[in-house]
Amino acid sequence: MKTIKKLKDNIGKVAGSALLVGATLTAGAAAVSAQDNGSSGDLGDYPAPFVNEDGEVDTTVVVGETAEDGNPVSTADVVSAVEIAGSLGAAAFTEEEVNVDVETTGAVAGWSATNGVTLDRRNSPIFFGQDIDSEENRLDDQDLDVLAETTFQSEDNEDVDVEHDVRVGTQSQRFDSDRGDVDDPVLHVTNPTSPSVSSETYLMQAEVEFSDTIDFVEAGTDDSSPADGADEYIEDGETIDMFGQDFEFSDESTTDELVFYGSSESFTIGTNEEAETVTVDGEDHEFDVSYVPSSESEDATVTVDGDTQGVAVGDTINFGDTEVRVTDFYKRSGEEGLGSVEFSIGSDEVTIGNSGDVEVGGETLDRVDANVVTDDDFETVDGIEFAFGAEDSDENMVAAGETYEDPLFGLQFHYGGLSGDVVENPADVFEVDAEDDDNVDFTFTAGGEETTLQLGEVDGSSFSFGPDTDETIAQYEGQEITEDDYTVLNANEEADMYQVVNVDDTDVDDASGGSSGANDESVTVELENVVTGETVEVEEDGLDLTNGGDDWSDDSETEVTLTGESIEGKDYDVTFYGGDTVSFERTSGDTGTQLWPHMYSDTDAAFAIDAPTEVDLTNVFTVSDGDFDSEGQSLDSSVASDGASSTDADEVSVEATVTGDTPTQGTVRLYDSSGEVGTVPVADAIGGQNNVALSSTTTVTRVELTGTDGGAGDVTVTVDSDDESSSGDTGSATVSPVATREAGIPSGVASNDATATVTYTDEEVVSDVSPDQAFVQYDISVGSNDDVDLAGRTTGDNQAAVLALQPEDDNDDENGYVIEAYADDGGQDVSRTYLGDAADYQTADMDDEDINAGYDFYGAYSMLDEEDSDTDVFTLHLPAGQSSAGLAVTGAEGSLSADGGSSSASGSAMSESATGSYADVALDNELEGSDRTASNLILVGGPSVNSLVGELVDENQTMPASDYTEGEGMVQMVDGFGDHSALVVAGHSGEDTRAAGEFLADYRNNQEAMAGQSQVTVSTETGQVVE
Repeated sequence: MKTIKKLKDNIGKVAGSALLVGATLTAGAAAVSAQDNGSSGDLGDYPAPFVNEDGEVDTTVVVGETAEDGNPVSTADVVSAVEIAGSLGAAAFTEEEVNVDVETTGAVAGWSATNGVTLDRRNSPIFFGQDIDSEENRLDDQDLDVLAETTFQSEDNEDVDVEHDVRVGTQSQRFDSDRGDVDDPVLHVTNPTSPSVSSETYLMQAEVEFSDTIDFVEAGTDDSSPADGADEYIEDGETIDMFGQDFEFSDESTTDELVFYGSSESFTIGTNEEAETVTVDGEDHEFDVSYVPSSESEDATVTVDGDTQGVAVGDTINFGDTEVRVTDFYKRSGEEGLGSVEFSIGSDEVTIGNSGDVEVGGETLDRVDANVVTDDDFETVDGIEFAFGAEDSDENMVAAGETYEDPLFGLQFHYGGLSGDVVENPADVFEVDAEDDDNVDFTFTAGGEETTLQLGEVDGSSFSFGPDTDETIAQYEGQEITEDDYTVLNANEEADMYQVVNVDDTDVDDASGGSSGANDESVTVELENVVTGETVEVEEDGLDLTNGGDDWSDDSETEVTLTGESIEGKDYDVTFYGGDTVSFERTSGDTGTQLWPHMYSDTDAAFAIDAPTEVDLTNVFTVSDGDFDSEGQSLDSSVASDGASSTDADEVSVEATVTGDTPTQGTVRLYDSSGEVGTVPVADAIGGQNNVALSSTTTVTRVELTGTDGGAGDVTVTVDSDDESSSGDTGSATVSPVATREAGIPSGVASNDATATVTYTDEEVVSDVSPDQAFVQYDISVGSNDDVDLAGRTTGDNQAAVLALQPEDDNDDENGYVIEAYADDGGQDVSRTYLGDAADYQTADMDDEDINAGYDFYGAYSMLDEEDSDTDVFTLHLPAGQSSAGLAVTGAEGSLSADGGSSSASGSAMSESATGSYADVALDNELEGSDRTASNLILVGGPSVNSLVGELVDENQTMPASDYTEGEGMVQMVDGFGDHSALVVAGHSGEDTRAAGEFLADYRNNQEAMAGQSQVTVSTETGQVVE
């Protein structure tokens, strides 16, 4: 008992410390607020309902005191309880709207709906190209008020419950002009023209389900009874509330069709009341009732605008295009002719045929298909399904900013397009333009400054790369450049482009070779930041450049390197070569030498400049003979050593044959299952068998070749047991020695170190350059020998290119574009290649203009404008973060709006404040009676150690101890005790329970695995869900 009390006190402290964050803007992803609902049985909603809508922890965490065998409960269960309780306390927040000045750049705007719900799940937005049902596809009364359960009465006054739900169809987001009555392409959601319940083709499907099987054919006379298979039947005139609309049943229904009357407004007039003025279709009309019969089979007497007539229930009075229907009589008991008459304005007849057709007011609704859920016909009805779609091909889409409303119930589907208004108000813009017989320019924004960089200019009939004549942009880290050249310096997660405006290395020239140097020489380089215009000077004096002087950085005494120079916060080694030539290499790079050094825009997108010519890796990496190794390869047949009596050690013979150049150095290494057992120089093994003494009697299973020369090609190693009494066991394997180097390559996120492995088969022959990280979406191609280039280049050596990379998207990919451009005196061209999946980039041509526009998965909007014959322009509009799609289903007069934006502004925001609430903790034997039903419960430990879990086993809510699997834990949502939910966190052992508890406590990172599940099994070894 004492242990538990201390545990409870500590939990309060843990929760409190986690909550000392004050009020913060834009809450943490998994914090629970007043907008969260109660339990749905979906673990994806956790920590709801255990943290309630007021941000209070409404939960007791329960651990067992003593196991069934009388031993104490594992301490691992107690630790799990602490972790779970602490995580609940850290999730307890309340929200309020506050006025703030905020900077929202970099944040992805969300969406909110009034009188309805958005279709994304918590922390799981929907993005461009994804289907509208990819997150939420079925809605119920927890989502929309109009889906609340209603009740009507059968003929014998029994209550019949009506449940409602709405399903969203598998419709896609598109950008084209193939649908609807549009000329230019638009962002839209597809809307099928032939909605069908049976084929599940619809924009929305609305379903009503009755608690009893209803006979809609029997009219309800005194001697009527429901048909076989039906529970109840309905009386003429009974009103059923479906999706917030009243529908009056009519005995005109048959076995082939159901007939209802819908009403937008009703009113009642009594015989003892004065005439009443009623507005119908904008006009005033006077109604009076003078007689109400004792039976609905007779007529009532009414006067409308001075015209007296007899009317029966179901009759209509026409006012132009609007009908007023007589819906019911109410006879006053014991008084002849007295009572009241109920009228309905706009009471259209709604007919549902057994073929699926739906008619309103005699007109067939082409965009509705109905299916009556029945075993036979309308005599045994369990529910009705309605599929909604487009009326015709002119309406077969819902364009961004538009709303679709179903014609029966007024349910609305909203498409808001993509967040951020990236077309009109982009957070960032890249632009490449090329003009006939002029320049090619690249415009970007970094550090809040818009900058235009010339990529090249026309040189007669050719294209000259660089910001100006005889100027270039460095293509790799450490490239030797001269005055007026440009380079990107990218280190310490910072990057800027600089122009070398001055180099003073005369002393290096004069002292080259150490022949005439002094011990008080100096070097200077001045750089200008291309974006800010600020200049930076790197200089050093007092250098000893005498013959053998300390400040020479090479043996030939021609270079001077200044190490650890800080250039606007980026640490570089600067080397002076003489002749106004310098290079820059990071002092301590996290990756290998950078190819195409890149910088970042204001949205943290990245870009690099690629010259028309390939990068010669001879200038980047040094590879020598002796650098080449192979991967280990298994022999096609294992070889046992011979146990020769003539030697102290067992031995095998080894022979090597090559397909390329014969290596002069390197070692063949032999392995058994436990490690290396012998070696032989490869030169000795070539051309004949060479006996190798092994360390012990063993079986050789694998070989490799290390430290050899390049160009050997495939090397086949044959191993023989060398048994003198027989032909011996023989096995062989072919290995391919290569040398590798690591290159740093562009990444769309400053904190992501993207690298590529450069593979050499000879000293100056590169066979492959492969990115090492999955998020890299571009490839690197290999040209002749060791020349490499960005793959995706389409036009060879006459174009400059921009590699534009977006930050990581929801799939953890860094997609983007290779944008190529050139110009000469014969014309110009700009082209682009999308780096992601083709399906994630949708483009279409404008109708009257030579412009191709498109959207990609990140939500970026692009335009390739070739309308002007003398200018080609590619423009890329980037959002502040990946744009999410606005999708919602609402009741009538609902709305959808974007939350947040992508700029600095004053306004309101939701502020979260910690409530300081934390979970109670108790032993299983402390909760009895009403204590069990006072709050939600999280039960830690299986039925053998937690008696409350044992009781749930007896109630068939969870599984017995015998069903648990060793090495696995479980998290399961169950009904629990009373009206509160319970969560079982248990495993085969205390260690397994601990794994399940850690998984639940880390729910923020595990919500995707829990979404849509009421139970998950967790591997103790990996901590992940067992599929």
